[in-house]
Amino acid sequence: MKTPYSDDKGVVGFIKSFVVAMIRSRHGVLAEFATLLRFQPGTKGFHRRYERLVSLMNHLKQAYKEEVSSHLKTLPGLTLGIFDDTTIKKAGRCFEGEGVHHDHITGKNYNGFKVCSTAIYRGGKTAVVETTFSSKQESKIDLFKESFNSLCHEELAPDVFLFDTWYSLKPVLKLIEEHCKLYVTRLRSNRVTFVDDECLSLKLLAINFSHHQYCPVRVHGRTYWVIDIRLNLSGLGEQRVIVSKDSVHARPVFLTTNSETFSTKFVLILYLKRFQIELFFKDAKQFLNLETFQCRTKEKWGLHFLFVQLVHWFIQRRNSISKVVRGIRESLDKIQSYINENQLFNKFIDALKKRCQM
Repeated sequence: MKTPYSDDKGVVGFIKSFVVAMIRSRHGVLAEFATLLRFQPGTKGFHRRYERLVSLMNHLKQAYKEEVSSHLKTLPGLTLGIFDDTTIKKAGRCFEGEGVHHDHITGKNYNGFKVCSTAIYRGGKTAVVETTFSSKQESKIDLFKESFNSLCHEELAPDVFLFDTWYSLKPVLKLIEEHCKLYVTRLRSNRVTFVDDECLSLKLLAINFSHHQYCPVRVHGRTYWVIDIRLNLSGLGEQRVIVSKDSVHARPVFLTTNSETFSTKFVLILYLKRFQIELFFKDAKQFLNLETFQCRTKEKWGLHFLFVQLVHWFIQRRNSISKVVRGIRESLDKIQSYINENQLFNKFIDALKKRCQM
């Protein structure tokens, strides 16, 4: 038996049209999407078709994850799980789930959302597989735990997890170690360490190191100066810490890992892969309407996040999608041709059709 959507060509056609509109639109508002999809702005046609996609969201998610897994497992190298969050500012009429959040970069509060994303990286290819809201009721640590447990049960479970200073907390590191997984993360410079019965921040400790104590390491054509030591850290216990700087007088950064076998150079290489998710946020906001879309409910935002992840997956290049989007954005025919000929997107459509058969 099939669902009402399994043999409906209109659903597949609307998905393709919606992706065209997502790439073409510069503002992401529903009225412009409706125009590009040849609906009259203000009519119920677009919303009616969009509601049908919302009801298919679980099938869309599973089809996307299956396609990602089947492609990544053919690539060489370790599988990396990357966690990070970003801000989506919204003003005006109230959006469901909108709240007041603190931006630690500017030090100011803003109205909008805090979203947490989970990515899988392997063999030069990045797939963001989950994006969820962070609210007062559900902290980023809770979302991390949910995403971590979900990833560990996937067919392509990550070997190493990467995240920034915000997640460098005992509950997170303990959870990863309990599942016999590895992590590489950055520490805050004000993290306290105990040296000879004296309490020092990592920043003050690094000041006491002379430059000749650092060893040069060459990574991707760039020289980093590193010290690999073991320290007793407040709240974390004994950790392997790597102090790294990219020039003689630069401020050092502090990395930690629970791996005893990875070389210092390999730890640096792994941590640099974390910035793949930063590239996703940049591309998604600049070219895929991640923060300009004007839907009101969490359910529709969830569907929009899913389409952003999907579109980014099949148009990304090694470092950025900007060249692809800029080259085809001005022509609807070029966008449609690119989508119809894209193998990754067609595999996703095939997986969706199979998922909708019951």
